[in-house]
Amino acid sequence: MLRRDFTKSNKDYFKKNRIALISIAVFLVLGIVIFAIFGMNGNFEIKGYNEFSITVGEKATEDIAKHQQEIGKIVNSFDGKFDNVSIYGEGDDTKYVVRYMKDVKGGKQLEINKLVAEKLNIDETMISQHTEVSPVVKNTDYIFTAAAILLIVVLATIFAYVRYNGASALSVMIVCLLGTLGFVSVGAILRL
Repeated sequence: MLRRDFTKSNKDYFKKNRIALISIAVFLVLGIVIFAIFGMNGNFEIKGYNEFSITVGEKATEDIAKHQQEIGKIVNSFDGKFDNVSIYGEGDDTKYVVRYMKDVKGGKQLEINKLVAEKLNIDETMISQHTEVSPVVKNTDYIFTAAAILLIVVLATIFAYVRYNGASALSVMIVCLLGTLGFVSVGAILRL
């Protein structure tokens, strides 16, 4: 039976890859420091959007494409970066829900409502206030995701050690840890 000298292969690996290992260690330390500084300051906010609804009742089935285009032009004329119009409900409860991406301030929102009411030939009271929708990811959710990734790192490292050698296990662990720290650090800095 052919036996492999794990100790020798590990020493050779470290000799040949000293610079790479040092630079990876620097990135690991940098990632930990960045996460320690920025990582736990409040929750992570995913970029949100703004929306308002228009109660249209049974008119919703009447040419939604035309209405969507008209509403989009109005919202974009106020630099709202129009996204889409969805239909919710049935019969008299039916509403158009209008979504746009860029924040439009209060006075302009009222102007949008007025122009939309005129265009759709409805009363302004049928249009709701504009609300900002900003989903928030709690720190605990983010940390649990990172912990799950870390568990995968540990399992992959154990597999590499058992199947190959210590140097392979270390490589797998470092690459996975860099990915995990990158995931956490980028989210912490950019706040998604």
